[in-house]
Amino acid sequence: KNAIIASNACIVCLQETNQQWEAYLDTEDMRKIYPHITFKNHRWKWGGFAVFSKHPFNEGGFIDSVQPWWYPGWRVVVDHPKTTLQILNLHLQAPFPSNPFTVQRNRKFEVSSYYALMDDPNTMSSLVLGDFNTKGGPPLRYLTKRGYKNALKDVNCKKSTWRWGWLSHTYDHIFYQGLSIHSADVPRVGGSDHFPIVA
Repeated sequence: KNAIIASNACIVCLQETNQQWEAYLDTEDMRKIYPHITFKNHRWKWGGFAVFSKHPFNEGGFIDSVQPWWYPGWRVVVDHPKTTLQILNLHLQAPFPSNPFTVQRNRKFEVSSYYALMDDPNTMSSLVLGDFNTKGGPPLRYLTKRGYKNALKDVNCKKSTWRWGWLSHTYDHIFYQGLSIHSADVPRVGGSDHFPIVA
């Protein structure tokens, strides 16, 4: 909760949420900062999403898991004072327990399937973000081939976003189109195995 408040972000997108996180985060004090909050809980404990926004937003579509046992994709459309902004919130197939020979192909299939929710990025500003569970490969190239830029790479930020013991990788990403990114960072805050990206 403190990490969200400290970010001072206009919009916060979360993955791996559930009813317990909703009860903890969706409070009266939080709604004084973010009056627009929606949780999209899922049958899998770590399959939910949440959006906290200082500006109104609408549901823009939801597709349940396109891979058995894995996670959905959720689009929202934010009525920001400067632009209409569509956001696709993703949580792709995890490294474990996955087949290392097929997991990247599966993740690309997830991205391409959920991307069907998006309107043409030439018609509005667009973000595709979340826990991609990979630092590169076909899932990310699917977006860059469609004109999206990676916020962390654009500012040459090489900080990892995920840690587990001595392991660390950049598994989380913000891809954007129709916007300008002036800064992006990965602050070392919170108790999750993932650090937030603030851009």
